[in-house]
Amino acid sequence: NGILKISGIKAQIGYNSYNYLGLGFNPSNPSTSQSQWGIEHWDGGLNFFKPFPSYNQPGTDPNFKFFIHDMGFIGINGKPNPGRVRSCGFLGLSTCNNFRLQIFGNAIANDWYTFSDSAIKENVINIQTVLPNLLKMKPIEYNYKPVKLSDKTSSEVTIKEELDSTDKPTTDPKRRYGFTAQEVSRIFPNLAEEFNDSIGVVNYMGFIPLLVRGLQEQQVIIEQLKQEVQELKGKTVYTDVDKTKLFQNNPNPFRGTTTFTYYIDESTNVSGAVIEIRNIMGTLQNSITLGDKSGLGKIEFNAENLAEGYYVYALKVNGNLKDSKMLLIGE
Repeated sequence: NGILKISGIKAQIGYNSYNYLGLGFNPSNPSTSQSQWGIEHWDGGLNFFKPFPSYNQPGTDPNFKFFIHDMGFIGINGKPNPGRVRSCGFLGLSTCNNFRLQIFGNAIANDWYTFSDSAIKENVINIQTVLPNLLKMKPIEYNYKPVKLSDKTSSEVTIKEELDSTDKPTTDPKRRYGFTAQEVSRIFPNLAEEFNDSIGVVNYMGFIPLLVRGLQEQQVIIEQLKQEVQELKGKTVYTDVDKTKLFQNNPNPFRGTTTFTYYIDESTNVSGAVIEIRNIMGTLQNSITLGDKSGLGKIEFNAENLAEGYYVYALKVNGNLKDSKMLLIGE
């Protein structure tokens, strides 16, 4: 039945009925011909697997330990999915796919390098403002859902699995941190794709230059605020209650509403006084006109329409900045 065919220097295993090359003696069931390992050409590639009953190991996929697809995709502990193969001219490749190596489990290495030479890059531009989008991201903590054999599609269930079709949940005991691919796709679409046209995946390495750019933007803001503080120190003695100043809002941090307390004491006639609220990028979010233009005053501020995060609120009298402080909306 085609178990072994030798012609010249060629040898063939299988295939009129299902046959594979077995390696190793199975001490758990010596009365059968089953082996510890099997090699086969199966489902479009060269497959190394654990034959039944040797494969009864919870938490693993026995049918695909190491799989080399006919199209050049490699899977470890699972069958690789060719996905969307397309023309890819860069790096001298005629075709490419984002997932040539697919590892179903953890991986470790001493180092991992990525092609990044300037000679292979074009249309290079400097990353502009990213901090507002980074602040929209919602980091999460999670476990992966259990996977059962019955969750697989019919094409993934081979005749070897039919010998032991009991559902075996594989729980994930490890708490993990990250983002959802759906959220990343909405905010940074270049950092999210789909695996097997159904499962979202995220390029976490791609966040590194964005985070560096965000830190640079924050440092510019910090330097600007430090300069403003130095200028304000030259204008106002904050320890004196008889000078125009702002007090820290209460409560802070807060959700919903907070109270601004201020003191206005100006030698000139006060024609107008306002408290301005700006985000950390300096964009004006709200402006509150103060009715009582002198003395000690309080006013309530409703922040329900503002996103969580840090803001700067400033007291201006006759259009001149007098004092500023920072508030936090959130926990």
